[in-house]
Amino acid sequence: MKNIFLGLVFVFTGLHSVASEYCLSENYQSGPCRPPQFVNVSFDGNYNLDLWNELIDFGNRNSAKFTFFISGVTYLHQDVHDSSNPFSRNQYEAPKILKRGHSRVLFARDGMASTASSKTLAFYENYGLDKHNYLSQIQTRYLTGLRAVYDGHELGTHGNGHYYGGSPEGGIPGYENASDSQKRYKAYALDWSEEDWAYEFSQFFKFAFDNAELAKIENVFKNVFSRETELSPIMDLHNVVSSVKSSVKGMRAPYLSNNESMYKALKASGMTYDSSVVSPDHRLWPHKKHGIWLYGIPMLKFPGHSKKILGMDYNMGVSNVSEESAYSAWMESFEELYDGNRAPLNLGMHVFNIKMSKNPGAGAVYLKAMKRVLKEVCHRPEVICGTYTELTAFLNRFERQIGEFQNSSAFVDSGDGIDSEYVLRHGEFRQLPLDCGHVHGGEVL
Repeated sequence: MKNIFLGLVFVFTGLHSVASEYCLSENYQSGPCRPPQFVNVSFDGNYNLDLWNELIDFGNRNSAKFTFFISGVTYLHQDVHDSSNPFSRNQYEAPKILKRGHSRVLFARDGMASTASSKTLAFYENYGLDKHNYLSQIQTRYLTGLRAVYDGHELGTHGNGHYYGGSPEGGIPGYENASDSQKRYKAYALDWSEEDWAYEFSQFFKFAFDNAELAKIENVFKNVFSRETELSPIMDLHNVVSSVKSSVKGMRAPYLSNNESMYKALKASGMTYDSSVVSPDHRLWPHKKHGIWLYGIPMLKFPGHSKKILGMDYNMGVSNVSEESAYSAWMESFEELYDGNRAPLNLGMHVFNIKMSKNPGAGAVYLKAMKRVLKEVCHRPEVICGTYTELTAFLNRFERQIGEFQNSSAFVDSGDGIDSEYVLRHGEFRQLPLDCGHVHGGEVL
């Protein structure tokens, strides 16, 4: 994978900053420096193959690299119940859930060919995939993930069945006052132990990577990569899958439902970051918990709305944020950071066209706004529209300077105080609204 940290030379354009020297200049030696402006766009889920490929293509055209938090059950099939089949839904056993083969997000399923775009159908034809075979969707998903990483994007884990694995003992906050429709989620309000999380991770890696060779994609893999990337000679499939598997270094927990055990399990499994927290302010630089970097989705002010809203497409849809309001809030946040303390800007999205009864097509609206923002900012000097692993590499190198970055000019004229206690607690699940993930988890199967 290309390393964008090498050989970056940008011209400083007079932005407000705490230091005059750009940290990633090839002339940089040591001492205080001016950080790049990271813009990290991440997507939960990977079910919609058309949209996933569209996002990869968009990023490639616009100097943007994305982090995709993929779900392990999308590599298992809805209608295969034979437990001896590696792609059977019954391969999945969620911790503390008695029923095997149960998930709150979609398994692969037949019928995809009838609704797939002409581009996906052409993919089947060009590379010899049988669109009527139950494996076709799973094969295409493996190939798309490998392609994403080869193009410089990143895969992370979104777990498997989209459960509230990190919710505290007692279930969902506010459960006693919840409506009947909300109470049905109590079964998914779990408090997974470190061992439970480790089991969830082990199943994820098995489904999303270890089974790839069993999907019989080796010949298709060679055709795809020789035609689309003109790579020659092609590495063998086993080596490529192993390399991509080892590149997975972070997670976003379903519903952002983190707990202490999750962070311990992440650390034990070699992970380096997590994006399952809510940041009360977009101007906050990341910090660590149990040795894991926390990349929070920020609460933002959206024009036309009196209260801050979590800057994630689902929550924006719940609050009926318009495309223009989304675009304005993201651009204003970017400009404030770019001219200020350069804290990374995190935008949370989904590889799914989120639809709500009161706000149909919400997902498409925010994808349009996101694309407008990236087209404007990713080509600016000292801006890196990159992956979380790239951000982690920067933070590890400049960890001693984060305090200096944090205390630069962004806070001087803001007029908004930041409650230090709230900052310390902003990763806790109880800070989330009850309906934080009420719809975007998909359907119950």
